[in-house]
Amino acid sequence: MTPSELEKRLKNLVSKFPNLDITPNTFLQYVKPTEELLEPYSGYFQENEPKILSARLLFFPRIIVNVFKSILISIVRLNEIRSWNAHQVQPKTSLFITHFTNAQQASGYDSFFGELLDRNSDNIFYLNSTRIKHHQLLTFYDVEARKNLSFMTKSLNPGTVILVHLSFFMTSLKLFNYSFDSSLDARDKWLIIEAGVRQHSRPTMANKFFEIRVSELIKRIHPRVIHFTFEGHSHEAVLINLIHREFGDIALAPYQHAPIVPEQFGLMRNIHRLGESDSIFTSGDITQNYFQSFRSDIPITAIGSSKYKDPSSTSHLGDKVKVIGASEGTIQSLEVFIRLFSSLAANQQSFDFLLRVHPAITDRELKTALRNAGGSKSLISHNSLLDDLSTSTYCIYRSSAVAIEGLAYGVTPLYFDQSRSQGLNPLYFANLHLPAFGSAEELVDFFRDVSTLNSTNQGIDPGQLQQISEGYFSKLVGKFPTNS
Repeated sequence: MTPSELEKRLKNLVSKFPNLDITPNTFLQYVKPTEELLEPYSGYFQENEPKILSARLLFFPRIIVNVFKSILISIVRLNEIRSWNAHQVQPKTSLFITHFTNAQQASGYDSFFGELLDRNSDNIFYLNSTRIKHHQLLTFYDVEARKNLSFMTKSLNPGTVILVHLSFFMTSLKLFNYSFDSSLDARDKWLIIEAGVRQHSRPTMANKFFEIRVSELIKRIHPRVIHFTFEGHSHEAVLINLIHREFGDIALAPYQHAPIVPEQFGLMRNIHRLGESDSIFTSGDITQNYFQSFRSDIPITAIGSSKYKDPSSTSHLGDKVKVIGASEGTIQSLEVFIRLFSSLAANQQSFDFLLRVHPAITDRELKTALRNAGGSKSLISHNSLLDDLSTSTYCIYRSSAVAIEGLAYGVTPLYFDQSRSQGLNPLYFANLHLPAFGSAEELVDFFRDVSTLNSTNQGIDPGQLQQISEGYFSKLVGKFPTNS
């Protein structure tokens, strides 16, 4: 039972119901097989067959709980809905759909589009990934920028929420009834029952609310082109379907801003959803060529990235070999890397091990992760990314972009995944013949073998690494065309 097999089952299930509104259902499309994203499928991956009877008995009670929570959130968030209705947006030609996270700085470039987005010239619709209230988000920006910005609300008015749940309940019933099909095995039945329950989950409802809000915004500003981050999320699928169904005169031009991995299943689905009049922009040649192998019928342009590092970037290595770790933006990944670096630091004291925390992680989450993983604050780097990359010899990573950015400084990437799968390795496409590690013990042995070398004699040829870095994050070649 592998993630690839799960993806095949989910795609087959979706194909059985082409007329149901199940695209918003986050259970039926996940981006990639990280621990966090695979949690909802624990029943599928368990060694014994799922218990179908108990799943059916809990089907309706779980839905009722989801509906109750959804209505309660809607009532609590009524002020946010008023703020949405009151905010006026000045129409522009291009609409950017991006994310407001804890890492976003109002005074700096957008965390995802970088210099490609101009808050004073483009309309921006932020998906709010924080707990900050709607009306407070607007105050972070100056008056001129505020005219072009919209922020996604956490809910809709209670009446609309109830209507959405009623509509989704009919969908859930059809899925539930299909679970009695005798041709299905126990795992397929469990997936179908779980999909029916999660049709009313908070993430699925958020996708449906997103669809409604985007439709409202489009009718206000009438954009000619929509740019959005392209990773494989189900809300991207919702957007693509909405535009093709109701706004056929609008061009879609998504931007692949982050490195992709071999098992980025959601992205492969969304690539094939795009129409012949749509286009894709990528951060570099490597992903451009990869996408073209699937969709040679649409324009795919390597426009570059703000993550580009000049090949003249120089490193300043010290006498003690420095190894940085790049955890992902989830608590699970952070705790895995804290345990790993605690073990490395304890077993190999001739190296300097420092862990970089993803900017989406809050200080409170970091403290919790350190406590849960038994790690020390001294493991955590407080340096700038530039300082860490320019003084490091190795970077231990799984799917973080930091490893790719480090290539420009000659930092040798070391892939670490406890499952020993290369499915989450963004450097897989670079054909770098480097070892992959699945345990702290393997890395301890590796560093023991190279500890006799000077830092300047370790790693791979910097010129080769810099060339690969440019293939993933090339220099920006301008802005998006207005009629993309």
